[in-house]
Amino acid sequence: MELIHTPVASDLNRERGIDAYRLTSFTPEKRADADIAGYIKDVMAFAEMLEAYATTPEKKAEAVAQVERYRLRYIQWENTLWAAKSRTASPMITGPARFPVERNRKAMDAEHKKIGAYLEWLEKAKKAAIKAVDMVGYVAPPKPEGAKTGQKVNEFDGFKVVENFDIDRVQFIFPDKPTEAERAILKGAAFKWAPSQGAWQRQLTNNAIVAARRVIAQLSERAA
Repeated sequence: MELIHTPVASDLNRERGIDAYRLTSFTPEKRADADIAGYIKDVMAFAEMLEAYATTPEKKAEAVAQVERYRLRYIQWENTLWAAKSRTASPMITGPARFPVERNRKAMDAEHKKIGAYLEWLEKAKKAAIKAVDMVGYVAPPKPEGAKTGQKVNEFDGFKVVENFDIDRVQFIFPDKPTEAERAILKGAAFKWAPSQGAWQRQLTNNAIVAARRVIAQLSERAA
């Protein structure tokens, strides 16, 4: 599969990687080179994985686009992880005298959180890319005769809830990005962000309606 941009070492700033490990490794050059090699290997493996799903020219085009999206996001993540690593240190490298133990502990905790978020992204990115390629050319089966169509919209303070019968989804739509607490409420009720719809949504079922009512109550309570 011919890619938009085949990953190469120069996609990442090697000096930035070396600086990231300067206070934690005796061989920061090797650590940076290993990360860069990992980037190339992972992107190519991602492309190989998607190629198995690219069974039509249209699916192949989507697969290529998904690989490029993954590659660019991977670069962002690598720079984020390097930045987090650069704030940590090892007394074996810097020397034990006046070593900032508490500050370093906080920096290491922050780095571990970044790594956890990165690993979570890796897993989600693969599933989302496979789904995107699989859905190319998909035609939804016709709705049963008499099935509801259109949308039922309810406005609330700071958001609206849509029962979207055309795509079989119940959706929460906000004028701006929800706060972290609001996103936690939505995720806790199994609502997921759908960029194509600009909404937090889940399949329109009786359970989803019950969950939506619970979310509405929680969001409204926060706004009160």
